[in-house]
Amino acid sequence: EVLRPVKEEDIPAHLRARFDEEEREERESPMRAFIYVATAKDLETHHRSELVVWDEVLKLTARKDVSLQKLKQALQEMTGIRVERQRLWWCIYRKNETIRPN
Repeated sequence: EVLRPVKEEDIPAHLRARFDEEEREERESPMRAFIYVATAKDLETHHRSELVVWDEVLKLTARKDVSLQKLKQALQEMTGIRVERQRLWWCIYRKNETIRPN
């Protein structure tokens, strides 16, 4: 047969592991939020129409059920910026493909 049904043992182990990982990520993705961390330095060094170059800032994912305080603590550990000095903004994607604080 040219196109016989694919059996589980026909799939290489590394591909099976990759498929399982992708399936797990897909199941968990609605429970995750993407977080872009732009520091004062990022804002100061960028002088165009966008706030910052979003491709160059720190990118994180976090579970949506994590408290804001825990998120800020994690950001302090990663960036060294004290919790009381952090300002978090909810940003939106606009129709003209820019990102702005809401």
